[in-house]
Amino acid sequence: MATPCPDDDDEQRALALNEKAKALWRTFCENGASQPLDEAIAALEDGIRISQSDTIARAKCLINIGVFLSDRARLRGSAQDLRASIDFLRQASQVAPPQFISTSLLNLGNSLQEQFNFDRNQQHALDEAIEVYEEALQGDERKLDRAIEYGEEAFGLAESQGSPNLPLFYTNFAESLLTRSSLCGHGSDLDVAIELLETALPLFPEDQIHAGYCTLHYARALQHRFERDGGESDITLCVDLLGDLLLRTPPDRRLFAEFQRTLVISLILRTHVTGSMNDLDQAVNMLQSEAGRIAGQQAAAMSVYQNLALLTRFEMRGSYSDLADARLAYQIALDQEVEGSLDYTLPLIGLANVALRSFQVTDAGEELDDAVRLYERALSLSVAWENLRCARLASLGYALQLRYGRNEVHADFHRCIEVCREALTLSKGLANQPNMFHCLGQLGNAYLQKYQTDVSDKQDVIGLRKATLYLEAAVEKAARHPPAQAMFLNNLGLAYQVLYAQSHDRNDRDLGIAAFSTAMNLDAGSPLLRMTAAYRGLVLVGKVNMVTAADFVDRVVGIMPRLSPRTLRRADQQHMISLFSSIGSYGAAVMLENGRPPVDAVKALEATRGVMNRMLMETRTDVDALHQAGFPDLAERFNTLRDQLGLAAALHLASDPRQTLNWESEAHVVAARDFGAVVGEIQALPGFECFMHPLAEKEMVSLADQASIVMINVSILRSDALIIDSTGVRNLVLPRLQLPDLVEKANALTDALHCDNSSERRNTIECIRDIQHWLWEAVVQDVHAHLSHGKQGPIRVCWIPVGPMALLPIHAAADSKSGANALDLIVSSYGTTMKELLYAHWKQPPDLNSTAALVSYMAQTPNQPDLKYAADEAKAVGATLQRLVTTTVLPAPAKTDILTHIKNSSIVHFSCHGFADAQDPSASRILLRDWETDPLTVADIAALHLRGAQFAYLSACHAAVGRAADLLDEGIHLAGAFQFAGFPRVVGTLWQVDDERAMQVAERVYRSLVSEQGMISFDKLADALNAAVRNLRTDTRTIEVGGMTLEVDEDDPFVWAPMIYMGL
Repeated sequence: MATPCPDDDDEQRALALNEKAKALWRTFCENGASQPLDEAIAALEDGIRISQSDTIARAKCLINIGVFLSDRARLRGSAQDLRASIDFLRQASQVAPPQFISTSLLNLGNSLQEQFNFDRNQQHALDEAIEVYEEALQGDERKLDRAIEYGEEAFGLAESQGSPNLPLFYTNFAESLLTRSSLCGHGSDLDVAIELLETALPLFPEDQIHAGYCTLHYARALQHRFERDGGESDITLCVDLLGDLLLRTPPDRRLFAEFQRTLVISLILRTHVTGSMNDLDQAVNMLQSEAGRIAGQQAAAMSVYQNLALLTRFEMRGSYSDLADARLAYQIALDQEVEGSLDYTLPLIGLANVALRSFQVTDAGEELDDAVRLYERALSLSVAWENLRCARLASLGYALQLRYGRNEVHADFHRCIEVCREALTLSKGLANQPNMFHCLGQLGNAYLQKYQTDVSDKQDVIGLRKATLYLEAAVEKAARHPPAQAMFLNNLGLAYQVLYAQSHDRNDRDLGIAAFSTAMNLDAGSPLLRMTAAYRGLVLVGKVNMVTAADFVDRVVGIMPRLSPRTLRRADQQHMISLFSSIGSYGAAVMLENGRPPVDAVKALEATRGVMNRMLMETRTDVDALHQAGFPDLAERFNTLRDQLGLAAALHLASDPRQTLNWESEAHVVAARDFGAVVGEIQALPGFECFMHPLAEKEMVSLADQASIVMINVSILRSDALIIDSTGVRNLVLPRLQLPDLVEKANALTDALHCDNSSERRNTIECIRDIQHWLWEAVVQDVHAHLSHGKQGPIRVCWIPVGPMALLPIHAAADSKSGANALDLIVSSYGTTMKELLYAHWKQPPDLNSTAALVSYMAQTPNQPDLKYAADEAKAVGATLQRLVTTTVLPAPAKTDILTHIKNSSIVHFSCHGFADAQDPSASRILLRDWETDPLTVADIAALHLRGAQFAYLSACHAAVGRAADLLDEGIHLAGAFQFAGFPRVVGTLWQVDDERAMQVAERVYRSLVSEQGMISFDKLADALNAAVRNLRTDTRTIEVGGMTLEVDEDDPFVWAPMIYMGL
């Protein structure tokens, strides 16, 4: 037997050490522990030391130690390990036998590319390095080019030799091409990379880890091509591939977070094409699920993507909660980065974006200054990819434009033009010019802003013409980006509108209308931008073309519910609706002016008024019919989601700076989205096609069996009473009712009530009398004459006042000549919308055996005047009710006391102070014992769902009126809140009331409601209040002087006119 020479022994030992190292490395791959990796590297170092310079064993050891050092470099963030990896692989490429040259070149190319990614930020592991290529421009691009050269050589050799590693060669070479394409804008690199990856994917076994890498790179390549070409099929395939990868990958695998982050970006990108909020919600939910599972640099990276998703959703939906969460997410990411690192600019730019959006919401100048400072800082810190720099420059330009418009500092305008032109120049040099539409649009915006801001430019339309040229070019370039296109179309329409005002050229007007119409019809655009376009288009059309105007109104009716969806919290809904407070009134007038049926005008008002309350009522729809039709599971899902949304209804926007992210918002978003899906399922069932749809004319007419329903609509075009009764829906033109007069009267009353005191009382009374006389002349005289024709005695009318009409006492209108008074001729009640009246009409009077009553009063209230008759009122009301039903009387209750007892009460009575909040009507409140620390608000009350409720009596100031001018049509006040909580009949007040007089009215009302048989006749409430108020009016015609009762010529409407009844 031959004895092996020492060299052969060393060779065999080296090969054995190599096999040992590979086994240890596999252990590392399975559990991620560093110890087996360190032992593997040490074994290979021994193998290299004992092997010969030109042997297979040495080549294998050199290649594997290069790979393992690269892994350890990524694990530890060690630049030293990465440099050693490259050195060993260079040696391997020089000494390896021909069959191993391709492998050594492949791995050398990988390590060189990793060095490029690693060069300026040595703390990143592999799952972060790939994602932040854009921040690596400060590295040496020659390394990337050299990696590509090695890759070309490697897969060329592999193809010629039929290497089993060929698909891996394709994948890694494609990764290098993708990186260079991102950096340099080489379109050919992207196309070649996609071709290589499509070739490689079928060659990998599905369960092999490299198949996941290849699919990930292919998905990213599809993302890049989507951003370049706008093909929706690319981004859809990308989402599908990544979703499948996540389903097949355990969460503890290192690639899981990489797959997830890439899917988040894909979902956000797809939203820009489809406008689907579901994609954004899914992205945010995925990030939420990871929030508590990861830490360190992964957590920082996830914060960046989380913010991007939240900020995008804010722009699409308008949720301030998203904006607040986005600010916190970016701040978390920034705090975890080292200043000067390549990652540092990402959260910096994110915070700038948040500050800019916050300024647009709050008009806070410091937010705008912060945005400019942060953009400038980020641009000075990094030499970003050219296409990324373009976007950042355009964003800075936008911030400067807004600051110029606010402060009129010309330096801001000139800097804005400078950075926008730089951005445009950079964009022109990039393949496919990915950001050119932003650059062009921002230049157009800047010139439009200059014309609108600078008084000296008003006669010079050259800048304005420049604006239209840039914006037209931006609209064309943004064809594959509907959200951006909607914004530029809005501004283009505005530019033409401004031009038309100057030139009176009908072509300018028509071009403006066309731009607004196109923006309005972009289904993937944000509802806010689409609604803005509709509003501006209506204004620009005016009376010129009523057919076109009616088309705008039809679209408004469809867009309005999307403007304030259930997924928004109450405060956010409130803000969005307030932006377009008069559009429904104008739209109804357009319908009538265009000759459309009056029912279309009613539907326009119904679609655009009471939006928040309508959504709340819809969640409380009775689904007993579903049970009866054999769909109990669907009914149960509906009820479960309805209850979830009801619990969230009372929560306000957390506008204060946050310490933790508010994931409660996501539970609300998910429930709202799922609720919409369940409603869709129900509507698809036979016989349920009209479930939760707007009221049909037949349903409207059925409501008017007890009283005529009269909607008073006032606009700049015309004014009408829209009458719904047993004969159908019709309109009565009110020629003496003019919008300027209405605004003047409403403002006068608001000011008088605000300034009222004992010394000003005479002025307040005279103001109310003037309004009484005007209401008779402009409204009530014609409506009464029309409805009372051929009838004897008082008629029943339920008034639905639109806009500022809601502030006025229509029921108290009086003829200054004849002395006729609406109180004598009409038994009045009020409603906000037809839908609200239908909701109230469904409630049936309960069996008195199961009825309970709650009477509460506040004789003394912290920091408020005493109500010395409140206790007497409560005692009298309680005495009447106690003879009929179980009654609880609560003196000086706290909020929790009310919320506890009201759940079991069919009748509630409050004798206390009330407050109408003009800034936030949802914060209007009943003043209880703890009102200063924990007030009982409109939002709290509206969140209740009380099935047995029947009647609420609010003997409190300002209980049935909202003071927020832009939200008058929403009916956000205490009386409205009690209706939506479940009380179909509510007595409230339009302004402050005298507590003695309030006691007298309450006593009379309750006495009138009780029949001789000892029953409570809820259907008599309108008549009971009317009679009690008429008696009070008579009482005010007498005064006590020296123990004598004297009659006076006039009554006191300040005392008797504020009491009203809401309901049918």
